[in-house]
Amino acid sequence: MFLNSWTRLYGVLAAELFGQLSWAATNTEPLFEAELAFFSSQVRPVGAAD
Repeated sequence: MFLNSWTRLYGVLAAELFGQLSWAATNTEPLFEAELAFFSSQVRPVGAAD
């Protein structure tokens, strides 16, 4: 699950940095915030109980 979440987060970041999201949105902060929320909801801290 970590790798899947990290890939999504990295993809959004890379797309923004290289200008690949300019056609879709002028303000990409909400998209990045949503991806951070998804990432944090999917990844558990080390040692967390199941």
